[in-house]
Amino acid sequence: MFVAFRWPLHIVYSLESHELSKRHRHSLTKRELLAENALLRKRNEELEAIVAELRAEVAALRKNSSTSSKPPSSDIVKPPKPPAPRGAAKRTRGGQPGHPRHERSAFPSEKVDSIHEYRIDVCPDCAHALEASSREPRIVQQVEVVEKPLRVEEHRAFAGICRRCGKIHYAPLPEAVEKGGLLGPRLTAQIAYLKLSLIHISEPTRPY
Repeated sequence: MFVAFRWPLHIVYSLESHELSKRHRHSLTKRELLAENALLRKRNEELEAIVAELRAEVAALRKNSSTSSKPPSSDIVKPPKPPAPRGAAKRTRGGQPGHPRHERSAFPSEKVDSIHEYRIDVCPDCAHALEASSREPRIVQQVEVVEKPLRVEEHRAFAGICRRCGKIHYAPLPEAVEKGGLLGPRLTAQIAYLKLSLIHISEPTRPY
């Protein structure tokens, strides 16, 4: 049995619109064709400008601190680390082999407030008695905040009464205590230093 073939509707509509477009172009005059050509050229220039702008934006987004002079804080995404050369050993954390060791200088003995000594009498491996060695002890210094960093002092000036004139007199206080008031000389100096430091920090940067 013979079955008639039917084109899909969207293909039929596309062919019909293409045919109408061809008829339309054939029916246009030369002046109308030139005007349509100029309009299409203008539209093409606008699209090319949009494409160029989008390409510039993509190039700017691809820039980071590893490919330009931008600071690392401006990176939207952290740039990937460059791959290690083939055959090179993986770098470990900390000091590398052959690198000179850097250690903090120890506090001098006059700045140490207390010393704790620890001695060992028995070998931890074989339990044999140990003899004292002439080697220098291993020293570990640790800085800690004291529970009470301030010391409150009370100065008592006792009174005496004069039986001759009937007046009461108090024992004189040291000059530093008399003039210092509530704060001692060292605490007064520290507060003044901190106050000046905060003033310098809060001042805005002045252009030169």
